[in-house]
Amino acid sequence: MSENKSENIKDVFKDIPSCLEKASSNFIPNQEFNLVDKHEILLKPISDAGKEKKIIGDIVYRLQPKPRLIIKVNDLADFDFNIETFTVSVDNLEFNCRVINRKIRNDEKVDVILSSINDRTIHEKVEKLSYTSFYLMNFPLVLGKAIRGRKNSNFYWKGRLTFGDKKWSITIDKMENYKEIKNKLNSEDGFGITHSGKIIEKQAKRYSSTELKNIINKLYVFLSFARGARSAPIYLKAYNNNQEVLKDWSLHRIDRWSTSQNNWLCEQNSLEQFQNLFPGWSALLDHNLWKKEIPKINYWYCYAGRNVEGAGTDGSLIIAIAALELLSFNYLVHFKELRTIDKFKSKSLHNNIYKTLKELDIPTILPESLTYIKPYAKKKNWQGGPKNIVETRNEIVHPDRDSSPDSKVCYDALELSLWYIEIIILRLCNYEGIYFNRLSRPQWSGEVELVPWMQTD
Repeated sequence: MSENKSENIKDVFKDIPSCLEKASSNFIPNQEFNLVDKHEILLKPISDAGKEKKIIGDIVYRLQPKPRLIIKVNDLADFDFNIETFTVSVDNLEFNCRVINRKIRNDEKVDVILSSINDRTIHEKVEKLSYTSFYLMNFPLVLGKAIRGRKNSNFYWKGRLTFGDKKWSITIDKMENYKEIKNKLNSEDGFGITHSGKIIEKQAKRYSSTELKNIINKLYVFLSFARGARSAPIYLKAYNNNQEVLKDWSLHRIDRWSTSQNNWLCEQNSLEQFQNLFPGWSALLDHNLWKKEIPKINYWYCYAGRNVEGAGTDGSLIIAIAALELLSFNYLVHFKELRTIDKFKSKSLHNNIYKTLKELDIPTILPESLTYIKPYAKKKNWQGGPKNIVETRNEIVHPDRDSSPDSKVCYDALELSLWYIEIIILRLCNYEGIYFNRLSRPQWSGEVELVPWMQTD
């Protein structure tokens, strides 16, 4: 009996797939790593002064004090270093750099370090891509399907997220040494590669670099919304069959590890949440209005969520209210055309937010769990959540205020504002699944509930 049971267990583990090949890579948090070594690079002065020159250098990702591309060049004694900025061309990639350090060696030759000015590298348009690999920086723990290690085939972990939309299939695997990475980031903060990813077209059709750029931009904003802080795919390589035909060293903005926040995402249920949300998210970012506005709103949402790590609780509340105003304006005026611009301006901000919430079947009452703002609101005779968050903001910013809310009242108002942002975006994506409610008290890891418009009670 025991032998049969042992064989059954072996059969179960035998079917667990290996992690993506690059999920077994070795990257040390906050330590730079080379993209190319001793490679031919063309330096062209951005101004008309000076001549272009081919040199040999290393190109690296430097992670501190923030991620950026660095070009390390040796032996440039004959180059005109009165020039500060260059266009760098390498392997059909192009980006602008500035000189940040020069060092004259004993042999009178010069070592130079240049840092990228651009967030994005520019590459030639490429067709007929079959799949793309990437790394993901500073994404937190999420639990998904079981995978096995490549370095240690007897090591299994819940680390695979598989999701997508009508066109794309996306796989993200937690790095095989994620525990070490997480521990180092928890102790040192900073930046580290936490996951490896792969993108394919669902029908196995070839796609272009333009289509790839679009899905990467969607994924970047989506992952940042999921983390509550900016997290980005980096170091892209695209292939035609198994031949590398494109690489992209673009660096979207990435927030430090410590800026992650508790939000709608639940690590224990992240696979289900990703699979249910991403199709609606993708459709929303295809919309002519929202593809421009959601990235702006998400930027304010991530910054406000940093709380004391960013603008402080009171400053974060001001930022969150700005995001809600932008959401409400676009929803009421442009998306649904329920109010004209003049009517929107004539109404109070809390009325516009209230109208948006009501149209989307989102509760507007002040939750009982917010025990600091409740008594403060009662004294002021403020009714409802939108009124409370806006009036609390007003008491912070208006110089003629009669009183000023303390930090605990501001914290409750901030949490409610961030919840409104999350829940409005989920509603715009037609999401009907579960989420972690940041307003629940006490908070338990793994505790989820249905979004409000799906609740029957």
